[in-house]
Amino acid sequence: MPGLTAYDLTRMRNTQADLMTDTCTVRRLTFAADSADGAGGQTETATDTTSVACRLQPLGNIRDRAVLYERYGTDKVWQLTVHHDTDLIPGDRVIVDSNTYEVKDVDAAHTWLTARRARVTRVL
Repeated sequence: MPGLTAYDLTRMRNTQADLMTDTCTVRRLTFAADSADGAGGQTETATDTTSVACRLQPLGNIRDRAVLYERYGTDKVWQLTVHHDTDLIPGDRVIVDSNTYEVKDVDAAHTWLTARRARVTRVL
């Protein structure tokens, strides 16, 4: 079976992008050792890394809720889809329509990646 051409892959990525109806901001949290009080705590800094088109959809149905709860600690999990080359890692925060979500896991990169998908939970 022949592989995809660069043209085919570009068309597929463009089709994915056309289906991303929202915009999200990716916020990366970094931690630095807090030496001010000598207690060994950490200082958290949040930096907005990018704003990208995205699509957010709820995951799971009645059958899947127990599995989602066991894996993520909640049965309210969403799938976030962004452009294939978006820098997204577990622990990032994503803001969509003024709601904040935490990235729990991200699909591994693979051949012919047309979009990047991650499971996220809402931060209350």
